[in-house]
Amino acid sequence: ELKATITAARITANPKGMKEITCENFARYIFTTNKPNPVDMSDNERRFVLLACSNKRKGNFEFWKELRNVLFNYNGGRTIAEYLLARDLSNFEIRKLPENDFQKSIIQSEKTSEDIFIEQWEGLRTRATDLFNEYKCFCIENSLRYTPNASAFAKKLQSFVRNGTIHNIHPNNISSYEKPT
Repeated sequence: ELKATITAARITANPKGMKEITCENFARYIFTTNKPNPVDMSDNERRFVLLACSNKRKGNFEFWKELRNVLFNYNGGRTIAEYLLARDLSNFEIRKLPENDFQKSIIQSEKTSEDIFIEQWEGLRTRATDLFNEYKCFCIENSLRYTPNASAFAKKLQSFVRNGTIHNIHPNNISSYEKPT
């Protein structure tokens, strides 16, 4: 519903006891959070690109007013459309987002201790309890926060199992993990 509200061209309000109202959607949404990056930047995310923005024009209301006057009219829109239509998109991959150093640094900074551990782990078949102990030692050696117990760690590993990074196997009814060969 939230996505539809944000992206719909028209919105409908149905106040209790009143007639339904439909109008053009001119709403702008601002969300606040304590998270440094509120956008999911996992490998599976396809909707967002993060770009570092310059604050050079911050507070320069005359610049932004002039920019709006130049761009938000028939000729401004036409110029942008002609530019875009002239671009060669034959090698364009719609699912491949452009990469940039700022976005890479955000993704790197958001890696969990489990991500970092699994990346460096050699992946040989290891019992779940032993893997947790290796993980805990790794985190202590690298000054990383770690999941406090083996059960919670096993739950966090499920995303790696789901995406095929590691396998959870149960020989002799003993939970073990390994990386695929």
